[in-house]
Amino acid sequence: MDREVPLRRTELGDGATTDELRALLTAYFEEANRLGQAYFDDEAFGTDVEAIVDGDVERLRTATLDEPLFVARIDGALVGSVQLKRLDASRVEVKRMYVTPAHRGEGIGRSLVELVLAEARADGFETLLLGLAPYHGAAGSLYESLGFEYRPAYEENQVPESVEEWYFMERSLDA
Repeated sequence: MDREVPLRRTELGDGATTDELRALLTAYFEEANRLGQAYFDDEAFGTDVEAIVDGDVERLRTATLDEPLFVARIDGALVGSVQLKRLDASRVEVKRMYVTPAHRGEGIGRSLVELVLAEARADGFETLLLGLAPYHGAAGSLYESLGFEYRPAYEENQVPESVEEWYFMERSLDA
């Protein structure tokens, strides 16, 4: 990263307004829909962006984890975020890691995930889990470089059963 990018662990409404996060998540899901349609050669692939963004916002509002949102800002603008979702006392799920296209390649995603690793460990979690779309190769490479390993699907994943090609990863937080 060429410049210092402020990262922050927060909750919705503190480090990021609902409108800011909605805009970032909308961009995330619109991009994911486009990439998925091209990858699977299926114009019907995708999700109702507004509904899933509403679901994410509600999950963050009612989270059972303190400060489940991690954000990155440049010149005051929200340029990246990632979320944590508690699965149980020892496992937490990484959700919606996204950096705006204009700021990719600057190390923001890596910095966000490194912060998530440190904070999840400090919170006493033992394992991080995540789902990864097959068309998110750069994210997969990033996760691998940070010690995540591929694994079978975990029960709590939200990938529809009709989607056969999807990846799952985990990372032990043992010191």
